[in-house]
Amino acid sequence: MAARVILLIIGICTVAFGAVSNSKDQACTESCDCPKKYNPVCVNIDSYRKKLKNFDNPCEWLCFAKCKEPKSRLLYCGECDNRPLPKSGSPIAPQDFPCLASEMQKLQAAKTRK
Repeated sequence: MAARVILLIIGICTVAFGAVSNSKDQACTESCDCPKKYNPVCVNIDSYRKKLKNFDNPCEWLCFAKCKEPKSRLLYCGECDNRPLPKSGSPIAPQDFPCLASEMQKLQAAKTRK
């Protein structure tokens, strides 16, 4: 259930942000209203090869995905380091993504209000 919630959050954010042409990248990223809270995530920004990038928080990654690379993939919470990468298609467990806990709580609270 929690794994579905994580996938739902990522899917909703990706769909809600949509795709934007490269000519509007700078305006797009400037329009993102992300918190300044440091909650780092490691993302593979290239769908064809290993190209890791650190983002200060999940919101900044989602903004990047919206504006520049919609196929980027969240690998793990924390800064990119030498840990083994999850295999493509491997199951997602909520404990693997504690950095998304506040987003999950917001989604669950919104469901409860309906």
